Amino acid sequence: MTNAQKLAALAVHPLPEPFGSLLGDVKTAVGKMREAAAVIGVTREFTPDGRFLGDLGEVIARMHFGLTLHRKQTTGEDAVCQVSGKCIEVKLRSRSTLVWVKKVPDFLLAIYLCPLTARWGVVCNGPGKALLAGAKWNEQKSRFETDLFKLLAAQQSLPPGSPNVQELTAA
Repeated sequence: MTNAQKLAALAVHPLPEPFGSLLGDVKTAVGKMREAAAVIGVTREFTPDGRFLGDLGEVIARMHFGLTLHRKQTTGEDAVCQVSGKCIEVKLRSRSTLVWVKKVPDFLLAIYLCPLTARWGVVCNGPGKALLAGAKWNEQKSRFETDLFKLLAAQQSLPPGSPNVQELTAA
């Protein structure tokens, strides 16, 4: 199984509405942009990523995991569990598998959005320290860097019963 197939197999959840339909509209618009660019001899992907996908990841975290998101962006955390007070960093990736964080959060929730199916799945959901143990510190950019496959392996190596975001919000 290829790495892309491993990620696609995780992506089993449809996006919550109306976000699934709206993302379909974006995909249609992106296709039209690609066609228009091709007419003038330009080949570009026009991928809706970066902040766009990060915001979508936070919507999923709110709707699926019941997290309370910060009103404004906060370095190194997207939400705080109202029950435990633990900080949670949410990462959503689609085409790129690179994941970086400015600081190690109490909990890391990494989500993969399959660009072919617009379905999502959880790559990792657990203690940030354990999941990011193998991440490399990039001194120049002042951040820890890893990728979805290393996070998936770290998730799979967590001891049974390791805490996760669902447990925080259910407590």
